Amino acid sequence: MPPPKPLGNLKGKYAIETFYPCCDDESQRNHEEFCSIVLSPGDGGTLRGYLGLGRTNYTALFIFDKCPTDASTRKVPFTWRGKRTSKKFKIFRGDKNYGWAKFLGDGKIEISFDKLKLDLVAQKGRGIGERGKHNAAAFWDDWHELDEESLDLLDIDRLIHDW
Repeated sequence: MPPPKPLGNLKGKYAIETFYPCCDDESQRNHEEFCSIVLSPGDGGTLRGYLGLGRTNYTALFIFDKCPTDASTRKVPFTWRGKRTSKKFKIFRGDKNYGWAKFLGDGKIEISFDKLKLDLVAQKGRGIGERGKHNAAAFWDDWHELDEESLDLLDIDRLIHDW
């Protein structure tokens, strides 16, 4: 059996290939800008990611403890935080949100987010609108805004307790 192919540089924007009604009535250019995954090398061998799915549906920040180096069908776990603004507004805070990605090689990834019930296939492609997503300081600012102890007045589930 031949050794797995090295993945190369994972940094970049990945176009979402899975059909999802994220940008109904939008141009292809808008879809490519607002519906994507952006990956960036992180601190100490980690890998940071950003998911944007539609103008108002989902946004998520995610981090892998270790950046994968070889193509594989193995699920690589990550932790994520984010927001869902369609249907019922919800913020996913803290470190109890999990997902996985398969780095299949040739720029193709499969990715899954547990609490969003979202499974996607994406292909590395053009970089429309990705530059700001690679900024480590901005990533960590956004990440810490979704710490467990943070509170957003729009996050009604955390404001109104069940009696």
